[in-house]
Amino acid sequence: KTDKLQKNKEVYMLVLTRKAGQAIVLEQEDKEPVVITILKDSKIGIEASKDVKIIREELLEEAK
Repeated sequence: KTDKLQKNKEVYMLVLTRKAGQAIVLEQEDKEPVVITILKDSKIGIEASKDVKIIREELLEEAK
């Protein structure tokens, strides 16, 4: 846990492994979702506060 992003908010790290062509969707209440498409096989670390949903694109429909 760190507090790099916002003061007084807990921040967590999630590490995902994605293959080329796969995507990750970041959703936060009252904001447009951000879609990150991976160009080559990668391991990605995402730091975000607890209110940010991080969803693998293939699971997006299940999450709603």
